[in-house]
Amino acid sequence: LQHPWMQGCFSLDPAHWNLASEAGNDLKNRLICYMLAVILLPSSIQYRELFQLRSCFVGCDYDHDGFVSRPHAHRILKERGADGRDAALALDAVNVTGTGAVDPCAIAAAHIIAQGFCSVQGEDRPRRPSDLVPRILAGFFRACGGDAAKRAQRPVASLGGVGQAHDRVVVKEVEAHLGVSYEDLFLSFPEEGTFDQDALIELIVESQGRGTPLAQPDDRGGGAGGDE
Repeated sequence: LQHPWMQGCFSLDPAHWNLASEAGNDLKNRLICYMLAVILLPSSIQYRELFQLRSCFVGCDYDHDGFVSRPHAHRILKERGADGRDAALALDAVNVTGTGAVDPCAIAAAHIIAQGFCSVQGEDRPRRPSDLVPRILAGFFRACGGDAAKRAQRPVASLGGVGQAHDRVVVKEVEAHLGVSYEDLFLSFPEEGTFDQDALIELIVESQGRGTPLAQPDDRGGGAGGDE
């Protein structure tokens, strides 16, 4: 995160988490929701929709620091068609660091969570990020499982399957304006073979937000860009 006051006030290193506590589990679940949503962006949103969302964000970023407040972000998501309760839960799910400040990547991640994973016909409305984790995981394997999942007859995916699911135009937009580098994000993912749900969660947790604005500056690769 760019603001100095937001640096060092949290740790995404799982070695520092107390998973026996509610706070530790909340942090883990929010990180999983956020990272999965970032991975799914290029397969879940069209270029035009992302451009319009980003334009709304810029219009609310009055001091041009690359962040908007949660109330402004909530209003943007509602204006883009999200139910108010879904928008609130989605913003909670991507508030990994607990700062409440929302950057362009976080609002895009919240947008696809609110639109695709909060209100599911025939299912109870989720109340907390932990309720969203299995839904977004299932969405990931639906989108990225491809032939590997069909052969394995269980939820598995491969890095190649992720690439096939991604819209390359959206990938370029996300990397140019949302502070994401998919090359860095997938650095520890296996280049060959498949991974299942447990392996995916482990990869996400161990990544510590690498390839996204969550990563500390020293952990970011040179490929991630952002709005000036």
